[in-house]
Amino acid sequence: MNAERNQLIREATDSLKLRDIWIHSNRLERDSIPRDLPDDLELMRQDKLGVKFDKERRKEAQTEIELLRVFVEPGIRLVVEHEGKEHILLTLEAEFLVVYEITGKLQEEALKAFADYNAVHNAWPFWRQFVFDAVQRSKLPHLDVPLFSGRC
Repeated sequence: MNAERNQLIREATDSLKLRDIWIHSNRLERDSIPRDLPDDLELMRQDKLGVKFDKERRKEAQTEIELLRVFVEPGIRLVVEHEGKEHILLTLEAEFLVVYEITGKLQEEALKAFADYNAVHNAWPFWRQFVFDAVQRSKLPHLDVPLFSGRC
């Protein structure tokens, strides 16, 4: 991470207060391997991570506050390829809403740097737990979700 981005994240961290994290939406779709596919095909994993944010003004206890709402959208797909065609065996996605109270003035670049790093870092343990629970309850093989490395 470069020094300018670190400074922007520090600036945002000093002016934001974590309020809440919850699952906004989720999706689990699975399919069985088509019967005509060979058994020795390699299973490929495709990971995704999207981040978007907006600001919202809200009145609480007769005071107007400003909130930063960050939507963290991780996902995993398991795919096999055969004769040039992809067969998606599993799609597991979630959208987490991470809400912060804005307590100071922040530039848009600081909000973006913070959303891309800190908000994802805050939501990541919830994603890992969601995958663990969904896989276990769906009787699917274990899927490893590594610790968040800070790269997105």
